[in-house]
Amino acid sequence: MNSQTTLTLATIILTIASLVHFLRLLTQCELIIGSYFMPNWTSIIGTIVPAVVAFYLNKMRRKL
Repeated sequence: MNSQTTLTLATIILTIASLVHFLRLLTQCELIIGSYFMPNWTSIIGTIVPAVVAFYLNKMRRKL
């Protein structure tokens, strides 16, 4: 697998992760892992960070 394919795949995965967190924010869906309740503010971070990384990976992919 070459670097172009790897960067494309990583961009797609991070974009999907960012969209899932964004949908959680919109729907106010509760997330419970074991006995721990995840607050909605964690999805703000989960939306922004992967979106920024995906943006820069896509930018890097276009330079190759």
